[in-house]
Amino acid sequence: MRVETDLGSRQREQAQERFKVMKSEELRDNGTGAKRKPGAGWLALALVGVVGVLAAIAYWVLQGAGDGGNPIAHAINAPSIGDPNAPVTIVQYADFQCPYCRLFALDIQPELIKEFVDTGRARLEWRHFPVFGAFSTLAAHAAACAHEQGAFWAYHDALYAKLEAGLSPGAKRVDTLVAIADSIGLESASFKACVVERRYAAQIRADLQSGRRLGVVGTPSFVVNGILLAGAQPLETWRRIMEILDPEGGV
Repeated sequence: MRVETDLGSRQREQAQERFKVMKSEELRDNGTGAKRKPGAGWLALALVGVVGVLAAIAYWVLQGAGDGGNPIAHAINAPSIGDPNAPVTIVQYADFQCPYCRLFALDIQPELIKEFVDTGRARLEWRHFPVFGAFSTLAAHAAACAHEQGAFWAYHDALYAKLEAGLSPGAKRVDTLVAIADSIGLESASFKACVVERRYAAQIRADLQSGRRLGVVGTPSFVVNGILLAGAQPLETWRRIMEILDPEGGV
């Protein structure tokens, strides 16, 4: 089943006005002083200035990036929070060992959920993109197995918190992941069996492949109504992105 986001002509008109304002400002790379212009094809934004991020998103709204051509559909069984019919869908590609993913998960995501997901303006979905080595892949399997027991987000938070505190190389093993599951009340025997047999290997591979098709090259990356955004952007940037993609929701 595919459920795609349609921004509609009215939102494009509103975004056009915002883009006209932003276009008059200088779009500069951090520290380079070079002017930027949105290019053709998929847009990958890696920690550019806030004005560049917002102007580029407005540009792609004008191009109809969300008008029935959104290549991201709500994946069956993907971990998600929020209304499937929310006007903005944020699909996150992340790795549990990625320090900027951890920053986003612990510091930015809770506020993002409070402001936009809990209010029905956005839906947040997760895709596994383990690229930081063997333990990243093992952690992705563990999170998928937690999702099997209906506890992906609780496990997500507990695992990032554990990694924030620090793990020795010798602690990066299945038993540590099982202990985290046990700490949040999961049935540990079935959880361990799920992880050991790599029950969700096909799903994790599919997530990696979908990210690469969309141009994801690092983590965290986000596909926001079909627009690729790279980096752990601050909350204020997300607020302004929401103003562009869901202007009526902020009224």
